[in-house]
Amino acid sequence: MTKLFNFVLIDDSDLDIFINKKFLSLSGLASSIRSFTDAESALSYFRNNPKTETETIVLLDLQLTGMSGFDFLDAFWHFDEALRKNVRLFMLSSTGDDDDFKQAINHPGLEAVLSKPLDLEKLKSLLG
Repeated sequence: MTKLFNFVLIDDSDLDIFINKKFLSLSGLASSIRSFTDAESALSYFRNNPKTETETIVLLDLQLTGMSGFDFLDAFWHFDEALRKNVRLFMLSSTGDDDDFKQAINHPGLEAVLSKPLDLEKLKSLLG
């Protein structure tokens, strides 16, 4: 039986959210999918839902309008360990900027940086 995850998509592109929701829905990996078009709303969601029984996978866009993906990572890193232990953070990026990539991959709470469009096989391999 395939392990199911809660997914949280954070991306200011409605098209990217639509595509990733479709991919995840068809993948058989998702028990639920929530999406946010800004990092502030996603942080508010986690503040108001500090406990989750199912492992949560966050797919976070690097370049967001307003609060950036890096800002989200920094703010999320200060949340209680009880919440963070059940949440895995992955960054999605279409940028070719090596400095952004290095900054992202060196963040202590981030597991991996994935290229857009989302590669489900790569994600599945990372989720184990």
